[in-house]
Amino acid sequence: MLRRIFGKPHAVTSDPGQNDALAPDPTPAVAKPADLERAPALTDRSKVAQHRNARGELDYDETMLPWIDQPDADVDRYVRALPQVPPGLRNRLEQWRDQGFVVLEQAIEHRLIDAYVADVKELFEHHRQFSATVGHPKRGTLSISELTDAEVRDRHLRLVNFHNPSLAAKKLALAGSIIDFLEHVFREQVVAMQSLTFRYGTEQHVHQDYAYVVSGNPSHLAAAWIALEDIHPDAGPLGYFPGSHRIPKYDWGNGLFYVEKESVGSGAQFQDHILSECRKRGVELATFLPRKGDVFLWHGSLAHGGTPQRDTDRTRLSFVAHYSSVPAFPSSPHDVQHEPQRFELNRGVLYLDPTKPESEDVFRHGADV
Repeated sequence: MLRRIFGKPHAVTSDPGQNDALAPDPTPAVAKPADLERAPALTDRSKVAQHRNARGELDYDETMLPWIDQPDADVDRYVRALPQVPPGLRNRLEQWRDQGFVVLEQAIEHRLIDAYVADVKELFEHHRQFSATVGHPKRGTLSISELTDAEVRDRHLRLVNFHNPSLAAKKLALAGSIIDFLEHVFREQVVAMQSLTFRYGTEQHVHQDYAYVVSGNPSHLAAAWIALEDIHPDAGPLGYFPGSHRIPKYDWGNGLFYVEKESVGSGAQFQDHILSECRKRGVELATFLPRKGDVFLWHGSLAHGGTPQRDTDRTRLSFVAHYSSVPAFPSSPHDVQHEPQRFELNRGVLYLDPTKPESEDVFRHGADV
């Protein structure tokens, strides 16, 4: 359910058409690295935030954009002003500005991943004992305890905000390497807004997160995809379009954001718009084939989706978290009226669930990691 805060749609935990596979034609899902030579055609920064929809409205208020999305974003000047420069930061910030993503190789400790996978295994083996939230492709969002044994085995079942009952998931969402980088992007304290966990490939349609996951400042949005195992090309890996964070935004008929019963457009039309704009610019699909512990960080407007799963027996264990800045997302979506209880790690923050205080951190395999 979409909530509203500051007059804008608040965060959602799933998007429509989640099982519409990323279209194999005209952009076949083949494993290949990102083409970082062709995508710079998208990076005319003088035109960032200048696109207007049919009503003449700017995609975003330019004054609210993160510094790195401003037309005059100067990474070199920013880095030179820092008292200390982490290795590789300049290149990563330039890639984020121009391509809309970075890859953090072996950024997550395997012991922490193993602890989280143990939490997930415990949940599914004893699902009737727990109230963790899941998204079921046919039944929608509900407690996992309400599912039958057969429904729990559905390949497209997703865990929603399991970072509340799982301490290991909290540590994944607030991993130091992720928070460190996003602090440079937002130049504000970073908040993990929500998380999703997948056992298999999503085969999700091509989309951009900004339309579905929105904070008080919708341009303050990023996401992390953490590989919980080595990902095989036949397992339906993540597909993405380098540089697509700069294409003109899709207008749903009521603006940039999908709102149930208000939006005229559809997920299929959203995908068509994205693929058309990418074809105009010669931007082709790339796939992310990580090893366990690798992180794919992406801009909230980067086009991505789940590629077709050619081997349905292969898992694609992954943990995804969406991020904003604390000023843009200052409270729990469960209770926007009161000061939230916070969990802080590595200077990042996430909010406890006030509706299920008894369930917070009941899964504790990550306590000693």
